[in-house]
Amino acid sequence: MGKADLHIHSGVSDGMASVAEIMEYAQENTDLDMVSITDHDQVAGSLQAVEWVARHPGTRLQVVVGSEITTALGRHLLAYFFRPPYPTEPFPKARSYHRTIDMVHSMGGVVAIPHPTVMWTPSGGYRFILRLLRAGVT
Repeated sequence: MGKADLHIHSGVSDGMASVAEIMEYAQENTDLDMVSITDHDQVAGSLQAVEWVARHPGTRLQVVVGSEITTALGRHLLAYFFRPPYPTEPFPKARSYHRTIDMVHSMGGVVAIPHPTVMWTPSGGYRFILRLLRAGVT
């Protein structure tokens, strides 16, 4: 079984390193097999990672196209596995979790709730996640 880091921010949004720097570091200094550049509200960083892999045919790294989308109340939602054509415009911010999840699903994607127990980064806590599950949101 391989190792993955599916929540990486690059300089495309609020990270510090370029996508190429991240990919080179992951290739040379980690045992990761899969990464996802999940910059805020768009997939440009992920697509740069896909292009990096295409330019490095000997790499072991695989890329999952993803984004961390800002929803209502500033809560975040991770979205992965969009099917082509990939979104080229930033995702709309401040939509409800339900509308955002529906949008991601319509693009072939799946969602995950990031940092659910971190108080300083808005997301969904345990009770919020239970309410979503009871409402049938998956």
